[in-house]
Amino acid sequence: MRKVIESISSSSKGHEEKAQLINIEFDKLIKLIESIGKNTAELYEKKEIQISDFDRILSVLKNISDYIYNKYGEYKEKEKEVETVITSLYNPAVAKEGEKRGEERGKEIGKEIGKEIGEREKAFKIARKALKEGADVDFVVKITELNKETVEKIKEELQS
Repeated sequence: MRKVIESISSSSKGHEEKAQLINIEFDKLIKLIESIGKNTAELYEKKEIQISDFDRILSVLKNISDYIYNKYGEYKEKEKEVETVITSLYNPAVAKEGEKRGEERGKEIGKEIGKEIGEREKAFKIARKALKEGADVDFVVKITELNKETVEKIKEELQS
């Protein structure tokens, strides 16, 4: 494609005709990039490639289009179309990956919080049981790692 655009650009054709021919080639490039991008997105969705590979492929497509547009800058009106195509493919995949990572992190945090709540409930249960058996408040603080005020409140609740 680069060679075709180069031969059009260096031909003796008039500026208008060159612009039309190069824009036809740019349209082909957009379709090619769109096709490669969609196929890459499908591979990513099927988990046949990772997000880093997907990102690299889209980056290469962007670099190729940037090179061609920078080399033939007077015909730049198509550059934004390519940018839009690449962005439209990249953003949903990144969003899905971010959502997936967010869900995973949320689950991890949920497990940590659940574990902490469970440990705290266990400490309260042990404190109640030890206090019912006549254990000293300082001893209960030591074995449950609850603060002294909390253990004293538990003792008051048990006495009332």
